[in-house]
Amino acid sequence: MRERILTHCRSKFLAEGFSKTSMDEIAAELKISKKTIYKHFPSKSELVMQTIQGLLYQKNDEIVHIINSEQNAIEKLKGIFDALLSLTIQISTKFLEDVRITEPEIWDFIDKFRTKAISENVSRIFEQGIQEKLFLPYPPEIILTIFSNGIRSIIHPDFILNNNFSIRYASQTALDIIIRGTLSKKGRKIYKHIAQVDDNEDF
Repeated sequence: MRERILTHCRSKFLAEGFSKTSMDEIAAELKISKKTIYKHFPSKSELVMQTIQGLLYQKNDEIVHIINSEQNAIEKLKGIFDALLSLTIQISTKFLEDVRITEPEIWDFIDKFRTKAISENVSRIFEQGIQEKLFLPYPPEIILTIFSNGIRSIIHPDFILNNNFSIRYASQTALDIIIRGTLSKKGRKIYKHIAQVDDNEDF
């Protein structure tokens, strides 16, 4: 029952937001009593947080699988970013508005997860890429700081809600700018193929 409630609420909250959704409404949609929901989740805030936690734990498993794969560094970096992007684009503007206004600690949790995923893996990937001669030999610490701060600033409720960009476009543009500035000539060829960049484009 707990997983049934979480699955239903995850889909509903991410698509529609949660501030205007009552526990009575959730109970009616699931055809259970409100008491049953409170048995598993003592408050709506806790229910919202746990729907997000479950989603993040799934993404963490996906990221670990990518890191442990035999892919080259560019494939790994794009794989991790795509995993984080697929998480982010599930979040609707309504959800972002609710988080910003009523539950900012939920975005803090998402942001900490994303920052940890980046900080624990990006340096390793760039070090691998330098060894593979796919990235220019810049200090990984500098690359990590630029990458982490850039992504955090752009994929943020304030930036997304205050600018006329979709989360997908803002995220992909940020990744494209960061990666292009670090690639070797060999790495650019591989990135063109992986990212499906126009072969006639000069970069």
